[in-house]
Amino acid sequence: MKSLRRMSVEAALAAILLAGGTAPVAQAQAQGGSAAVGALVRQGDFWSQKGRKDLAADAYKRALAADPNNAAAKRGLAALDAPGG
Repeated sequence: MKSLRRMSVEAALAAILLAGGTAPVAQAQAQGGSAAVGALVRQGDFWSQKGRKDLAADAYKRALAADPNNAAAKRGLAALDAPGG
């Protein structure tokens, strides 16, 4: 069973990640792998739609660092490199 302190730390890390912070991948993995990766992909999608390719690429790359086989992150990163992307 997780200690209350560990759960509090994980909740704080999740809040930082979802708020658009730059929590390192190791912290994102500690928060709970797939949920954190999904948040990073959504963050990449958001920045891509806003025309911020730099921030979108960073989010997709962080997602891929945590889950190298994540298809959504791969597609998002590839779309940034595509003509008109």
